[in-house]
Amino acid sequence: MAAALIRPEWWPFLGLYAGWLWFREPQFAGAKMRLVILAGLLSIPFLWFVPPWVGSGQPFLAATHAAEYNGHLGSDPFRAVIGRGINEQVLPR
Repeated sequence: MAAALIRPEWWPFLGLYAGWLWFREPQFAGAKMRLVILAGLLSIPFLWFVPPWVGSGQPFLAATHAAEYNGHLGSDPFRAVIGRGINEQVLPR
C-alpha cells in the first residue's frame, strides 16, 4: 500500500495482490479482511488526488508539474535527458 501511494506504477501489482487475496485465500480473506482490502484499494486514489486538490485546488497538480518539467526537452530530447543526468551525477573522490 505504501509503495502504491508513492508510485502509480504499483497500482496494477496491488490490484493483482488484492485479487489474489480475495479469491485464492478465502480462509485468510474473511469478511473483515475483505473490508480491509476494499478500504485499502479505495484509499489509494483518495490519498493520491484529494490532498493536492485541497491544498492547491488542482487534483492533478503532480501531472501538471511533470508535464511542465518534461515538456521542455527542446529539439533533441535524448541530449536533453542525458545532459540532465550528467548534471545530477556525482563523481567519487
